[in-house]
Amino acid sequence: MAFCVLEGTNKALSKQVAIALLMMDEDHPAATAIRGAGWTIPADYVEVRRLLRSLLLPPYEDYGISLRETIRNYWPWLVALFVLLVAAIAFGVIISILRKRTNRFAKRLTESEQKFRVLFERAPVSIMVHDRQTGLIVDANLQALKAYGVNSLRELQEMELWGDPPYSYDEVLENISKVSEKGAHQFEWLSQTKNGNYFGKTCWFRKSILGMRSGT
Repeated sequence: MAFCVLEGTNKALSKQVAIALLMMDEDHPAATAIRGAGWTIPADYVEVRRLLRSLLLPPYEDYGISLRETIRNYWPWLVALFVLLVAAIAFGVIISILRKRTNRFAKRLTESEQKFRVLFERAPVSIMVHDRQTGLIVDANLQALKAYGVNSLRELQEMELWGDPPYSYDEVLENISKVSEKGAHQFEWLSQTKNGNYFGKTCWFRKSILGMRSGT
């Protein structure tokens, strides 16, 4: 049988006990009492324990899980996780690219709108934007405001711009409808300023898309 020394045991005493046990005969009453065949130095089982752990044999059947065992037992989940990770990365890259393109497009659109507004306001001729459905004025440049003798777009919109036939509201809608057929339409018109003065003008209508609205 093998023996060991507990921590804290007197070294001299443990040495004496070890010598006595090693010298004990197999038929000694103490050996017979424990049904042993004598005493010996404990064997080194470190390598045996390592082997049992690597093979997951008792008492180490639940001692850790190897990488190979993990892959073998959970490979469907690992593959699914890898696919989800790749999909998430790809989705993030696509979103980043789309966001950059959207920002560039929005910037170019803003710059284009600013250029249009500058050209619209500084044009040397009167320009007015009419709603295609109602014929009402939705925008006008500075030359148009001067022509009608008003200081703001609101003043122009509140004026009674339509006169008697052939310069009535119905004729305006008729001329606008011709734009849809021809793409552009030119005609003569008699207008009246805020002060009541009449003036003639040559109108050239053309269909345009401004934002989500269609105008002429």
